Parts: sequence; C-alpha cells; structure tokens
Amino acid sequence: MGTTPKLGLPYPEPTDPVAAGANAIRDLALALDAQTPRVIGRVFGPGADQNIPANGATVDVTGMTLTWTAVAGRRYRYVWNTNVTTLGATAAGTLSIVNAAGSAYIAGSYRSLTLDHSGTMIIAQIETVEDFPTGGSVTRKCAATANPSPGGELILIGTYTRNAIFYVEDVGPI
Repeated sequence: MGTTPKLGLPYPEPTDPVAAGANAIRDLALALDAQTPRVIGRVFGPGADQNIPANGATVDVTGMTLTWTAVAGRRYRYVWNTNVTTLGATAAGTLSIVNAAGSAYIAGSYRSLTLDHSGTMIIAQIETVEDFPTGGSVTRKCAATANPSPGGELILIGTYTRNAIFYVEDVGPI
C-alpha cells in the first residue's frame, strides 16, 4: 500500500496514505486522552472506626484529606464512599466534602442520613464536581456531623475490609 517508495529520507513520504492514517489515529488518540478522567489523588481511611459525637459539631474524618494543584479552566470530580453505622437507637447527621478550613461545603456534596436502629449500616457515597476558572493549590477533605437530636452518634467504619475511599479526578475542561 502507499505510493512507490523513493530512496532517501525522510520516511514516510508526505503522500503515503498509510502514514496519513496512522497520523489521524494518533491525533484521535491524543484528543480522546485529553478528555479521559485522570485520578489526581486518592486516600483510604480512616484506618479505624471513627465516632462522630452527637453534638452537632462538624468533625474532619481522619486521613481523608487531599491537596493538589488545580489547573485553570478544568473541572474536578470528588467521590467519597464510606460505611456508616450507629450503636444508638437512632442517629442522624450529614456527610460532606469541605474546603481546607472546613468552613464551606462544596456544592452538591452535602448528604443527610438517618439510621433508625442500632447496628444499621449503610454505604454512603457523595459525588460532585467543582470548576476552577483559575488554578492553584486546592485542599478538600471529608467531614461528618451527628445531630444532637435524636442523639445517637455516627460511626464511620474504618476496618481493613470496609475502608472508606476519597478521590479526585480531573474530568476535563469547564
């Protein structure tokens, strides 16, 4: 296939259809690669069960913090999966992804939950995206709150068989 070879370099010849097809495939692969989500960072935790007292205070989840450099004009997706239980008769609270100071929830990352009897366990997942028109260092962390009413504390399961995961992906341009 292709044109009659000429002696000398460079090869492939500019009119070679096979080389042109290979270049088109390479260009397509590069374009798709730019759109494929890339995991920026991930952590597993908390490493041991973590009790969240039923006092209404927001508590950082041990070890569930990620810091990375955001690229301007990109969108990032956060995913947090965890197992939650209670030893009280009833417990209610929230799980969320917050900024470094713990003072602001990331839009779409706030999840309310209620466990209606002791020993109930749920697998909770929070997933949301955030746009970064400008780049820079970013820290996001997982946080939990147990409500004073009905009064049961939440327990985030941290055994090696039920570890939580928190990860960040670059999912493409804004």
